[in-house]
Amino acid sequence: MRDFARHSGAKYDLVIPVPLANERLAQRGFNQSGELARAIAGTMNSRFSDDLCWRKYNTPSQASLGRAERLRNVRHAFGVKRRCDGLCIAIVDDVATSGATLSSLARALKKQGAKQVDAWTLARAFSPKT
Repeated sequence: MRDFARHSGAKYDLVIPVPLANERLAQRGFNQSGELARAIAGTMNSRFSDDLCWRKYNTPSQASLGRAERLRNVRHAFGVKRRCDGLCIAIVDDVATSGATLSSLARALKKQGAKQVDAWTLARAFSPKT
């Protein structure tokens, strides 16, 4: 991801990870998406923030859900703490399957005024359900 970021030519005002719910963060001890986002931000000379957004509640795991269920599961799962007027933001996650989580977070950022939101993921998983 760092090599791709270095050569992509993309410019972001802010790079953020997909936030984990407090319960999941306590279980894991770290946010793997946060580690990826921090590295990408450093490579692109962009600001990193792991506190702009939060997960409002601990959603059930997306792994066993179909596409429609995934969309419902994360529909209002994210909050944004401040206005993002005119910002270009990269959101980073470790794995994308249906894109429901990334879309939900992007929608929340755009409601707060973000001009552009791009998603960066380490891996793309395919599921027959999505």
